[in-house]
Amino acid sequence: MSDKATESRRKRQTPRRAIHKHCIDCVGSAPAVRDCQGDELVDSPCLLFPYRMGEGRPSVKLIRRFCLYCMGGSWKLVKVCPSRTCPFLHYRLGKNPNIQLSDIQRQHKRDLVAAARRYQLKQPKTASGTESFSQDQRTAPV
Repeated sequence: MSDKATESRRKRQTPRRAIHKHCIDCVGSAPAVRDCQGDELVDSPCLLFPYRMGEGRPSVKLIRRFCLYCMGGSWKLVKVCPSRTCPFLHYRLGKNPNIQLSDIQRQHKRDLVAAARRYQLKQPKTASGTESFSQDQRTAPV
């Protein structure tokens, strides 16, 4: 493996590293992260608390929920987040930019989305404009 490839791998941001970096930014220093009391917050425990030490395997969906909380519950604000120094910038939409899909996987994903849209179009609408589901219709078609 070349030196450039090794260096690139070392520098690549992962969700785990992004969470650890955010925690350092939040409390001020790396040693203070260990003593963080994020699990004892008044309104609710910090979503990132279990992963603060850079351990575990956090989901990018967790980062997406944290960004939603940070932006006051607005998905529009999460999409146009003005913070360019936030470690969650590339993960804020719940996607991992480090994972590249093959052409076959990409086509399979498109097919699934198309099937879901066709399924939604077939569902009857109620007077309020929302879909009505009976108990047996809650699962998507296979």
